[in-house]
Amino acid sequence: MLIDLTGPTVVGIILAATLSQARSQPDNAAEWKLAAAGPLSVAKIDLNHDGLAEQAIRDPCGNSNCGFLIRDGRTGRPVADFGASIVGFRRVHVNGWPVIHTYYHHSAGEGTLEVWVFDRTKYVRVITLPLAGADLGRAVAELDRLPLGPPKR
Repeated sequence: MLIDLTGPTVVGIILAATLSQARSQPDNAAEWKLAAAGPLSVAKIDLNHDGLAEQAIRDPCGNSNCGFLIRDGRTGRPVADFGASIVGFRRVHVNGWPVIHTYYHHSAGEGTLEVWVFDRTKYVRVITLPLAGADLGRAVAELDRLPLGPPKR
């Protein structure tokens, strides 16, 4: 079966597929985001539920996109490094870490949605989807609905 990657439902299909195919979902997992806008530049939260807080760091921003780095709480080594306007941490987990959706802003009418999963060593990009028009609006709206910053525990 072929899927029309230009159709209006592609964003929903991508989001639903990555969220429904994840294996492990901790009971206390929450969805949240970091964004280029806002005061939060470092978030400390236990992403992989090993009892140690990881650091999600927003680097200085360029033209509406920022660099984001995630450091493992146990080793301190980087496990993710990407540029984005919005980084969404999803409730579902793959290999013990949350699925991440990033949105990279190109212009008022174009952007890119990427899906990242943990491969037991680091986050790897598994989907890159250029967006425009209504698909762009739906993707941004989906990420915008997430609360800013990690949940308070």
